[in-house]
Amino acid sequence: AAAAAAAAAAAVCTSMPRGRRPGHAGRGGRGRGNDEEGRFEPKAPKQERDHDDLNETKFGKRQEKIKELGLGGFGKEIRFLEDDPLDGLLTGMSGIWSDDDDDTKGGPSRAAGPVGKGEKAGGWLGLGAASKVDMVADFRSIPRAEGDGSGAGPSSSRFPMPEGVELLGAEAALEEQEDGSQALLVPEGSFLKLQLQASPWVLAEDGRLHEYSLVLAMRLEALPPAPLPLFHGGAPPPQGERVESVQLFKNGGVGALSDMGTQEAAAHAERWNWIVVTRKPGELLTYVDGRLCASVKLEAPKKDKEEAKKAEEEAQGGGEDKAAGPKPQLQEKFVIDPQFLALFAVEDAAAGREGPLAPGLCVKYLRLTSKVWTEEEVREELHKVRSADEEEEVRSAAKTSAAEQLSLQPLYARPPPVWLHPAFGAEFCDPFIAQSPLEESSLHVSLEVLALALDAMLHESGPGQQLSHAARSALNTAAAQLKDARKLAHKLAHARKGGGQERSFFSAVAKAFDELQPSGVLLLPWDGEVPLLLVVRRGALPDADRCSVAVVNPSRAGTTSYHVADGRAPPKIKYGTALEIGDVPLSRLADEAWWVVFWFGVTVPAAEAAAGRLKRGPLAVLYEVLLPYLAGDSLDRAIAKWEATARRRGLAPLPARTLRRSDSGHYGCCRHALRYLLVRQGVSEEECRRASLLLRLQMFSLARHDLQFVQRLDQAERTVLQLARRQLAHKAAKLGGGAGGGGAGRAARAG
Repeated sequence: AAAAAAAAAAAVCTSMPRGRRPGHAGRGGRGRGNDEEGRFEPKAPKQERDHDDLNETKFGKRQEKIKELGLGGFGKEIRFLEDDPLDGLLTGMSGIWSDDDDDTKGGPSRAAGPVGKGEKAGGWLGLGAASKVDMVADFRSIPRAEGDGSGAGPSSSRFPMPEGVELLGAEAALEEQEDGSQALLVPEGSFLKLQLQASPWVLAEDGRLHEYSLVLAMRLEALPPAPLPLFHGGAPPPQGERVESVQLFKNGGVGALSDMGTQEAAAHAERWNWIVVTRKPGELLTYVDGRLCASVKLEAPKKDKEEAKKAEEEAQGGGEDKAAGPKPQLQEKFVIDPQFLALFAVEDAAAGREGPLAPGLCVKYLRLTSKVWTEEEVREELHKVRSADEEEEVRSAAKTSAAEQLSLQPLYARPPPVWLHPAFGAEFCDPFIAQSPLEESSLHVSLEVLALALDAMLHESGPGQQLSHAARSALNTAAAQLKDARKLAHKLAHARKGGGQERSFFSAVAKAFDELQPSGVLLLPWDGEVPLLLVVRRGALPDADRCSVAVVNPSRAGTTSYHVADGRAPPKIKYGTALEIGDVPLSRLADEAWWVVFWFGVTVPAAEAAAGRLKRGPLAVLYEVLLPYLAGDSLDRAIAKWEATARRRGLAPLPARTLRRSDSGHYGCCRHALRYLLVRQGVSEEECRRASLLLRLQMFSLARHDLQFVQRLDQAERTVLQLARRQLAHKAAKLGGGAGGGGAGRAARAG
């Protein structure tokens, strides 16, 4: 990372155009295709060209209205495969496992799909088949009904759903694809039910399947506006009950337990995404188009000592109430109930949500096997079942991705070069931009620029690939959480202008809390006396009714009075810019009085308090009223209690940071919040420093990109770029020297 940063810093001087006339004429573009891309390369997101003006960024474009779906016929074939060397020796036992009502005999043959060595039309054959599960549903080769040339699809009565698979909540219909194949439509509010013919030999003691690989080929017209549950292992939960599910997140990531995976393996709208989920004890992995997306660690459920003692007494016959029967076992996460596995089961499909959660959802291939595939086996199995035209689509999508505009084009209709944006100045020139236009911006704009830089950094060709997979996954999750904060920051900015927008802001906040899942994270913007972010981290089950709250404030106002100071490296004094309290009941955050005081603290001018007309200013309201109320104690005692609790739970201590020297807290709180999110996801301090350097390298790369489309630079612009080059080299040298990489540090200084 240090060497790459040094090389980039050294190269910028040779690419700077000469001259003093400002402007950025002569813009153009160049493609960035790569013939060496992988077979299952995901398509880069399309850049929208309908932009806002320079005073307001583009955000929240609505998707087109979903076209009405016509009813059509449906049907598919299901095969239970076996691949066991004993099949040839034990064919005499096939009657034990055969299906007398097999409806696949004489049916249409499958055009494509995996076939086991011992596959036969009868279904279950031999002893080997009883020791595993392998179910395939291939919708692509379903033939349309005879005489169906009028455009009306066949009826459900003519094509009944095969045994073990049902579409509940809607009439099943097939949609013809461009290549003539078929796909099953899953309308909003409906879901798929799978019922497996699994022998007890393949199930665990709780009667569920703990080890498996699930393949799902699905397409959406647009990514979901909220996390779309793929499955949690059983039937849909009762009304009002929330369960932890494997999900497709808003940014295209596929994961669970708030782990959204990496960006290079994200799913995309308006194309087929081949999703694979594998589970074994202690680990759940997700893949998109053959690429590893998320690696989720699973902890076995634990009983407390009192419950374990009671269970032991009951097992010895000493229980008081034997008639009550045995207590249910603590269930592991994402284990499959063979009697009822629900796919795409959404609770309250339209409640408080703008638009459908799964617009235009189609499924054309489904497979569930009790074998846990490795990453190489995942690629091999997908290669068997994916058609050649789909592979060509993925390759061509990777080749045609290009950056033909200035770096900030996704945010502005007529963007300036990135080095003229306040976020760039705050990243590289914080000590030098005081009292200049480069420190004037707002929180929601800084969030958008940082999100743009993180997306480019985490791209498959970006510098973020130098990080470990765990760090990239954590960084992608944090980037998605910062993107969610943009919405609330935009609404807060509009609400502060008046015009009746206050209700819109508080409605968005209430909706965000309703959708906050166990172990989820919510960032609340505060734009009062100084901009800052409140980070709410909800507890995991069974502690989902409590949360922790962190105040991220890198500005001198408020931090020096309320945050912990660290003077161990004189003359520099650092501060804990993330002030965290824990074990806060969620019900206190839902108190309307708390939000009334919150709004008071955001909107009251600090000058009123400075003039003595108010007892407390906005920041004092936050630190002396709101936070103590949440903690149920004084702020100092609440901080001390949580630090002790965090140490017992094995949470890493929060590092002290240098405060902002200019009035650029709008960007500083975003950067410090990013570091806080990474630390709380278990990323080491050394890896956080590398990620910070690579993010700065990405910002510098945006400037190098924009230099290609600017003919002239004035002296002020050249000064900003020179400062950025020096700051990048300085950070690379510090990291290289701290890690023992003296060569990297010398290369950075030479650059």
